[in-house]
Amino acid sequence: MVDELAFADLPDEVIGFKHPLPRLAKALRGEDPVKIVAMGSSSTAGREDVVPYPHRLEMYLRAKKNHPKIDVLNRGRGGEEADKELLRFEADIFLEQPSLLIWQVGTNAVFHKQDYDIDDIANRIAVGLDVLRTRPIDVILIDPQYVTACSSTAKPSFLNAWYS
Repeated sequence: MVDELAFADLPDEVIGFKHPLPRLAKALRGEDPVKIVAMGSSSTAGREDVVPYPHRLEMYLRAKKNHPKIDVLNRGRGGEEADKELLRFEADIFLEQPSLLIWQVGTNAVFHKQDYDIDDIANRIAVGLDVLRTRPIDVILIDPQYVTACSSTAKPSFLNAWYS
């Protein structure tokens, strides 16, 4: 696991968000611990050939924001998709009361399309977003990963619409 991170000054258009993250911003201004939950599949959880990002994000934010009380909780499970992740919302997200949820979703439905009904997964993601809107949590969705099976030409239309 990487213990040191390289820092680069990136232009705002590279790292900026279209919508603000007010709950995370408020938490960062305070003295209380800042909690971020990362939910997703193998790119979140990690596995032999996939380095998980939550630990590196935590290290980066602690150093960059000079805030040692930032915790990024890894709630990734390899191979899961929205249908199973919804069942974990209460225990893995809501009980933690994070300021921010980073939800990596949709990749397995595209990458392993023979195992999933794309319309069902799209509906589950919509249900999840509706549930999340009722909670005081900022949410970032992560697109399907950049592999050949998940290229823009391979993405189903619901993903192209969400991320355009």
